[in-house]
Amino acid sequence: MTAADHVRAIHVFSERNPRPRIAVFHFGPAAGRAEIVTRVRLAVEQKVVVLASCRGGRYRQAEAEVVVTPPPA
Repeated sequence: MTAADHVRAIHVFSERNPRPRIAVFHFGPAAGRAEIVTRVRLAVEQKVVVLASCRGGRYRQAEAEVVVTPPPA
């Protein structure tokens, strides 16, 4: 990542959450690499969407269907 071309923020959303925005992570050009690891507790199966906001007004999006398994009895 350079000052001219870097990821400014990564937004994480879940479609079935009462508050859809799960987290926002902010980056600067000195971060080196825009990579995050996080844990999220979900009650039911749903789609999780990640949106990367890049410098210059560009965006990248990825999504995944998350399967929730019941806890062991």
